[in-house]
Amino acid sequence: MTDSAEATSQSDLLLILTTEQSNLQAARAGTIYESGSRISGFLALLSGSIVALALVGQVSHLGMAFRIFAFVLLPAALFIGIATYERLIQVAAADLVYMEAIDHIRDCYVELSPRAGRYLMRSPHDDFSKMLHRRGHSWSLRLIWQNLVSSGGMILIIDGLVAGALAGLILDQSGMDLTLVLVGSTLSGLVVMAALWLHARADFRAAERRLETFAPPLTIQTSGQPFQEAAKG
Repeated sequence: MTDSAEATSQSDLLLILTTEQSNLQAARAGTIYESGSRISGFLALLSGSIVALALVGQVSHLGMAFRIFAFVLLPAALFIGIATYERLIQVAAADLVYMEAIDHIRDCYVELSPRAGRYLMRSPHDDFSKMLHRRGHSWSLRLIWQNLVSSGGMILIIDGLVAGALAGLILDQSGMDLTLVLVGSTLSGLVVMAALWLHARADFRAAERRLETFAPPLTIQTSGQPFQEAAKG
């Protein structure tokens, strides 16, 4: 009777965990969809703004109408770009939390059946939050490049370019020399990129602290042997 009740309890636990994992996977899919939608909307707006500026500039011969139009469109495009980047960072941080929750469900699967660990890609002893912490502090050219070619990195660079273009237009309107305009617009773009990157880094640090509130990695033992040894038996 006790064995039957234990089997029923384990079956209920597996059903609950499977349902929760499905919900988490659906939430992750939602974050991916939202990221794609945000990026597509921003790029469509930006490309439309560039085409409109080109048409107005051709008609007005880069005169006052072009400048007024640019002063209306570029700040709006920059704001939407910054909002898009901020939302991408929030979505990415939420996705990390979902991944950690799925990892803990996987740990429970291994706890119920230690031999299943050999078929998993990662060991149940892996701590995702610690891995994230190590990655955040391991500086390398490859990691920097990977961050730049990511979706967030692409939007970050575009925001810097839009900010530089807007600053260059303002400096040119003030009558500065071309060299000063180029230097000022470049510095403005770099400052905006650096500010957004630092803000994103702070958001990921906050997400990392939230990940540390999860339960620690499992230390699974079977017959007095550690998991990795038991899984080989």
